[in-house]
Amino acid sequence: MPVVGSGNPAAHQALQLRKAGVAYAKIAEQLGVSQARAYDLVTSALRVREETAEIRARLDLERLDTMLLGLWKRIGQGDARAVAQGLEVMRMRADVLADRAAAGDATGVGNYLAAVKAAARENREA
Repeated sequence: MPVVGSGNPAAHQALQLRKAGVAYAKIAEQLGVSQARAYDLVTSALRVREETAEIRARLDLERLDTMLLGLWKRIGQGDARAVAQGLEVMRMRADVLADRAAAGDATGVGNYLAAVKAAARENREA
């Protein structure tokens, strides 16, 4: 799958090679760059994907909000079908938010654990 919006074919190629299990030394050799540059190419391609995923989630939320807004008048009038559709849109919106939270959760947990470890060290030293 191409790196959307990366504009860097070398980063895309480096990522494809790394996904295939190719070592950074071999990627560097194949692309004619240093190992450090090969690593940078892979990580930059991954960052673009992360940013792209966040943008996709935001667009999905905007679309779902627009759908719900379109249903809102009929929901207020008690239209059972519109209520069911509105609930489905809200469920889909909750799914997008849950996926988004899960994607960012690892960083939050890691930061929390680092803070707990630092506090424990300070307690031992005190």
